[in-house]
Amino acid sequence: MSRRACKIAALVGWTLVAPAAAASPTPGRVVWHGVLDHANAGPKSRAANHVEFRQVEETQPDGGQRVRSDTVTWRTTGEAWIQGAVVVETATGRRSRGDWSVQCEGGGSVDRTRSDASQAIDAGKPRCLQSPPDQRYRVFGKPWPNVWGSPGNPRPISLDQLGGDCSWSAEKTWPDGSGGTNTQKETVWVSELDAVVELSARDAQELARFVPVPGRWITVTVRSNVPTLFRFEIDDVTSYPGFATNANVDDAFFLRSGLAPLRGRYKNGDPDFIFDPWSYEGQSAWKWNGWTSVETTKASSAATIFLTAMDFAARGRVRVLAKGHCRGWEPAEVRMGGRSRGFLVLPIDENDDLMADALLEYAGDPGRDDERGWVDEDFPKDAKAGDGLTALEEYRGFIVPGEDCREPLRDVHERTDPTRRDLFVHATHAALAAAVRTFGDSAAIDAHLICKRHYVDDVKRVVNATLQDAGLRRFHGYGISQSEPQHGLLLENHRFEDDCGPGQPCPLGVLGKASTWGPPKLVSWVRVDVDKNLHSGFRPGPAKLLNTVTHELGHALGIKHHGDGNSLVPIVVLERTSCPASTRKGTVTGKGACEYAFVAARHAENSGDQDCPMKYVFWSWYVPPKSKLERVGDVEFVARRADGSEQRVQRVGYRLTGMLRSYETREDYFGLGAFCSSQQGTGINALLPEDRNHAGNSTRKCAQQLRVSDVY
Repeated sequence: MSRRACKIAALVGWTLVAPAAAASPTPGRVVWHGVLDHANAGPKSRAANHVEFRQVEETQPDGGQRVRSDTVTWRTTGEAWIQGAVVVETATGRRSRGDWSVQCEGGGSVDRTRSDASQAIDAGKPRCLQSPPDQRYRVFGKPWPNVWGSPGNPRPISLDQLGGDCSWSAEKTWPDGSGGTNTQKETVWVSELDAVVELSARDAQELARFVPVPGRWITVTVRSNVPTLFRFEIDDVTSYPGFATNANVDDAFFLRSGLAPLRGRYKNGDPDFIFDPWSYEGQSAWKWNGWTSVETTKASSAATIFLTAMDFAARGRVRVLAKGHCRGWEPAEVRMGGRSRGFLVLPIDENDDLMADALLEYAGDPGRDDERGWVDEDFPKDAKAGDGLTALEEYRGFIVPGEDCREPLRDVHERTDPTRRDLFVHATHAALAAAVRTFGDSAAIDAHLICKRHYVDDVKRVVNATLQDAGLRRFHGYGISQSEPQHGLLLENHRFEDDCGPGQPCPLGVLGKASTWGPPKLVSWVRVDVDKNLHSGFRPGPAKLLNTVTHELGHALGIKHHGDGNSLVPIVVLERTSCPASTRKGTVTGKGACEYAFVAARHAENSGDQDCPMKYVFWSWYVPPKSKLERVGDVEFVARRADGSEQRVQRVGYRLTGMLRSYETREDYFGLGAFCSSQQGTGINALLPEDRNHAGNSTRKCAQQLRVSDVY
């Protein structure tokens, strides 16, 4: 067999600084390449296995052969299903029939000459997800897809079996014994083309610092000792919808990112790494093949390309090929950090978690949502304690207003902290926006201000809509978005008196209200009357507004009051011979009675931690510790008006043991601290002597009720 030598030594650098020259190809070197594709299709399963290899053999002085590198890249996917399977619930042994399915995915890349090759192969074994899960159910008679646990040995022949074009191929089909068919195609070729992508220590360090940002680019420079053609390709590239977790591609995206020439051409679901056609089209030395491929049109000893990120979580593999004579386009070997591979993953992602290694805080499972937090017993047992966002969604980040919501071009990008819970709030008034920051401090979460456009709109309110709307939950075998969307909150200025109407009583005195209890997906709005908080009622001002906003946002995250039992309407205390000032004297069934307004009950809304924003403040009366107020039922209270006429009203009657004391408003204040993690009464609820203790300990711990996540 004749061997036609190409002998191209290529070197790639990742900065504009010219790299050092690479060594010339080694004489007596044979570079093997191969591709193996296997497919299995049956009545209840299907699978696909793809393997590529590059093996470099060198002739030793004694004539023997040494394998210097043996790089294998493989990917395996498969699924199986069965309808009406016998399903046993393992805890109870109960049998039933139902559908079952499994999806498997695996693969990786490894140089099998390395000492840690077996570990890398083990890491690439297929990960399978069964539905229903094996942990709880046992399914009888289930099929399984023919996914490969390892790439095997993909080189099936020796040199003397190659054809005249330096290649060999074979294809075969055979039954699998269960009604299915296997199809396998193998192709092997060799050359003496020695194209090498070698990153210097300096290049590798700079590349390791790269984090994708739309419009940010990397240069790749290739040099060879003889003129040749080069092709650059991006494969296995993400094409996430949009460019951030909460933002789709729009006109403002191109203008903010310096990508105006691509407006109208680059679409929402196009690849996240591209070769910008603006750099190649119209250039006689280049051919632009599409977003992910460019090549030189004239043989040269050097070529530089620009690789542009289009997403904050862009990820892809870059391959460099040189045009050989024996086989045509030949892949260049990539050497970095003492390792050899057939491609370079960008950004650098050695732990293969889909996120840049440069941002260490995100390393790990990209589908995790493990921020610290409690879940109250009133919530579903499988409720999540996180914030409903995966680590990848937080790494991809969010678009938020740079100044105000009127300037989309001034929007900025934030990657959120994966160790803290995040809440997104659209506040329609500047004073409310300022109060959101206080809420974040009280809740020990990161509260972010957004505009209507940043969570679709004020009705949908989804903050991770790009992946959720596309149904994109998994990538490369990892979860990247959760089973349900995560919502933000609408916080709006509202005059509650405007809600009055025929048959609708006026909600006088209401400072704020949430449409219902949280989590956020259930809460259509949170409303606060800014003017009333700042300028009217008892002790108006900024502290009152901050407390109201924090209190109502607390409700929107599922926090209830410290207790229940305060009187919001007047009550009547029965069998009283005299009534204190600020009460109204009257009778019930001819016996003396007193009408009280706003009585704080023991262990009710005014109880607990003085600094907690959920505690009620500034009531009129309270029940001291040794007194007791017992409800009797509805009564008719008769009183005299100032003109001497009689007034009869329906009230709830109570029997009092002891006395009611006037509320010491001078000792009370608006709670602006952390949501309480203890039921212990403090401040006005711990005054001495004992009869000054206004409401005692609370019945709930607010911090343990706080729930940001919408995911069950």
